[in-house]
Amino acid sequence: KNLPWTPVPTITRAREQALDLGLKFVYTTNVAPHEGSATSCPRCKTVLVRRVGFKILENRVQDGACPRCKSRLPGIWA
Repeated sequence: KNLPWTPVPTITRAREQALDLGLKFVYTTNVAPHEGSATSCPRCKTVLVRRVGFKILENRVQDGACPRCKSRLPGIWA
C-alpha cells in the first residue's frame, strides 16, 4: 500500500517482453491512454478494439474475426 506506482516505461517494457515471448493479448489497461489498452489482431496487427481504461471507444471485430485478414479471435464478441 505504501509503494510508489510502477513507472509507465517499466509497464511498457514488460508488455513488449510478453509480446516478444509469444503472448498475443497483453494489456496495460491501468495506463491510459496507452497503445497497450487496445486489442490488435495477432496476425496483421490491425487495431480492432480501442479503449480508454475500461471504456470501449471502437470495436471493429466482425463475427469474431479481424475484418482485414479474417483471423479468428478468441472470446465472445457480441
